[in-house]
Amino acid sequence: MRPGTHLDLVGGYTPQTRKVDDEAAKISRAFVDRRESAFHGVGDILQPIASGAISEKDVLGDLCDLASGRVQGRTSPSDITFFGTRAAAISTS
Repeated sequence: MRPGTHLDLVGGYTPQTRKVDDEAAKISRAFVDRRESAFHGVGDILQPIASGAISEKDVLGDLCDLASGRVQGRTSPSDITFFGTRAAAISTS
């Protein structure tokens, strides 16, 4: 992936549903829609954790954290960001 890429992973509503591989998860700044549900059903989060590519602490925040400014999405223009959500919707990125 090129520097500055954003991955908007929408609709991963089961532990088996996945849109990217472990390497993408490993090199990205990872965020989720809701922390409460991300570790109970989002395959794009659960599978790289299960393989050891990332850990729960590598999920830097959720949508509330980003919107409130508690966490920063990008720290530089070259950051690769990853947003995983259980919602079944169409990605616009």
